[in-house]
Amino acid sequence: MTWDPFGTLGRALWIGGGQWAGKSTVARLLAQRYGLTAYHYDYHDARGHDDRRVARRLRLGEPPGGPDPDTRWIRGTPADLAAETLAGFPVRFEWALDDLRGLVSGRPILAEGWGLRPELVAPIAGSPRRMVVMVPTAAFRDRQARELPRAATVGAGGERSGPGPAQPARTRPPRRRRRRTLRAPARHPRDRGRRHARRGGRRRPRGRPLPPLPAAGGTIMTGRSRARALGVLVGTLPTGPLNAITDVEGVLVGHTTIDDGAALRTGVTAIVPRPFGPLPAAVYTGNGYGKLVGSTQVDELGVLESPIVLTGTLSVFRAADAVLTYLMELHPGGLSFNPLVGETNDGFLSDIRRRPITERHVLDALEGASGGLPAEGCVGAGTGTTALGFKAGIGTSSRRPVVEGVPVTVGALVQANFGGVLTVRGVPMPVEELVPGAGRVEPPGNSCMIVVATDAPLDARQLGRLARRAVFAMGRVGASYSHGSGDYAVAFSTASRAAVLPDAALDPVFAAVMDAVEEALLNSLFMATTTTGVHGHTSHAVPYDRLG
Repeated sequence: MTWDPFGTLGRALWIGGGQWAGKSTVARLLAQRYGLTAYHYDYHDARGHDDRRVARRLRLGEPPGGPDPDTRWIRGTPADLAAETLAGFPVRFEWALDDLRGLVSGRPILAEGWGLRPELVAPIAGSPRRMVVMVPTAAFRDRQARELPRAATVGAGGERSGPGPAQPARTRPPRRRRRRTLRAPARHPRDRGRRHARRGGRRRPRGRPLPPLPAAGGTIMTGRSRARALGVLVGTLPTGPLNAITDVEGVLVGHTTIDDGAALRTGVTAIVPRPFGPLPAAVYTGNGYGKLVGSTQVDELGVLESPIVLTGTLSVFRAADAVLTYLMELHPGGLSFNPLVGETNDGFLSDIRRRPITERHVLDALEGASGGLPAEGCVGAGTGTTALGFKAGIGTSSRRPVVEGVPVTVGALVQANFGGVLTVRGVPMPVEELVPGAGRVEPPGNSCMIVVATDAPLDARQLGRLARRAVFAMGRVGASYSHGSGDYAVAFSTASRAAVLPDAALDPVFAAVMDAVEEALLNSLFMATTTTGVHGHTSHAVPYDRLG
């Protein structure tokens, strides 16, 4: 297993393929559009990795400056050049992985570069949907060489900066022949399940069209901050390492975000326990004005048999059918399944009647779920939600109480879309005061979905007690619990121990649930950004400078 201390590699997105295919341009546009952090392999490989390259040459007894450029590029055969480059890819890929491991970012890192070969990325990416390979046509590559000065002058095909050959023009034919040799293994990445996009006068994506970006981890890089970073501390219990529901071992989170910048602001969020199997669980209904598909069987049997999926109100049934597809593929002989799918109404900011959620969107969230820090704010099922008068979204938090001398983990994830007056540490902060002139936004169908996960050994009845307290925690941040609000909490345990905790020992767990849910709700607000959606409706972000 590849070492991945911060979960960066597991939730990264990858763009590989031929040189001058437009990888950097696509990565830049995606990074700017979705608030991603882009990692440019070629830049680091040509500059930041030079000390490692020199050290490796010294270990191998080679000259530190490398081979003479004329010897390499003019006298060497294209086949030899290609073989040398291919042999070096795995070493240089490890250097890139070291760079990526050290990054702790918001949304997934978007890594691009010609050295990100499909055969190297495949064991790390986990899902084919996390990589696209771009292969330029000859005409497109020739145009790039004409129009991009660096395409004609780069020292050694992008490997490094430094002195070049004495006769640069003589190196171009062997470089082109070397590139043709290198392209052969990358021309058909479909055998590894990766998307293949051919760049040229006519663009021909093969297979399914690319879906909206799945944000499978990390908080959104928009300059927004979580509650703790703003000095808002909830309770005295310690958090888990990520302060997220994914601190509970085996719990993964995935998002698919649909945001066209105008009338569609919606998505899917999936909470996936692994290894997956029947888990003790409970549902608590604070106010039942909602559509929590599958809840009656969880109530009856006290068992969770499905990932938990969250989305917009009018897409909940399509999402449930997609989860059914997912479960049927996992259990080909099964005849009965119970998808658990919740919703809140994002119709204030999104054209909810279009019901844009498709099976592919749900499957992308499920299959792309990871154990890193989940994205928060305007992402997934929280893309179009509003709470307490402000723009809200997805939020998460965790606590590590000690129960009978043993530390346990309690994590919460929320989809916040409910009414009331924002209250931070007991102080009401009405939107009318924090954002003068904004006016109060009370969208129809105010609701809140809360998911609580724990590794504490609890049975379904005890988990019901946790779920109740999760809904109680909404009151701490100023929830109004209105007539039209569907307020639900789902709680489940991943513990493998058969013996459950005695009820008298649960007070620290109850406190952990209340604190984790309160902080998750605050994170859902503090991480969200001002959004204008359908019909010009605007929901304003909480202004940090007014919190004091």
